[in-house]
Amino acid sequence: MSFIANLAIDAKAPGGDPFVINIEIGAPYRHARYEAWACDLSLAPLHEDLRPAVGQDSLQALCLALRLAGSLLEGFVQRGGVLSMEGERFPLEAYFDPPFVGLRGGSDPRPELG
Repeated sequence: MSFIANLAIDAKAPGGDPFVINIEIGAPYRHARYEAWACDLSLAPLHEDLRPAVGQDSLQALCLALRLAGSLLEGFVQRGGVLSMEGERFPLEAYFDPPFVGLRGGSDPRPELG
């Protein structure tokens, strides 16, 4: 995979040895099989064989890939895993928690279209 963004973070599963998760996000591309846009991602060695995130356009495919990466890392932490960088807790929310109103159950203050 040719990637446009990558990051290595330290990880430790409960009762396991420390390891490094290499997060790689690929550039969105037209996917003939899905007749849509796709974006590859990998969280090796945690998740290496992920299907591409598929969207109606390149931006949606990229956003879905990032959202999936964040969700998988959040799930790892919820199961007792620890993520760190340079000896400090990795700020997962600074990278993946969308600050968009309405996405996490809040009210959406935008007026209705129409």
